[in-house]
Amino acid sequence: MTPSRNIIYLHVIDEKIKPEFLAKLKKYCEAFYLGMTVKIVYQKNAETSKEFMEKYEKPNRNSCYGILQYMATDILKKNNYVR
Repeated sequence: MTPSRNIIYLHVIDEKIKPEFLAKLKKYCEAFYLGMTVKIVYQKNAETSKEFMEKYEKPNRNSCYGILQYMATDILKKNNYVR
């Protein structure tokens, strides 16, 4: 961790995400990434998560319950974050 890279930003791109969940996620990040500051950022006029992911051609599938899911490993690979 360096002084210039000590903040985790949680960008909310779907208004259906409840504030209670975001508060728990923030606490988790603060506990897991000791010394990091965690900030929740709300986007004005943000695209829905589906629009955002489709715009950037992120792979997805429907779960067995019919819920749209995105493949984190494929997203990371596509953006060259993992090999």
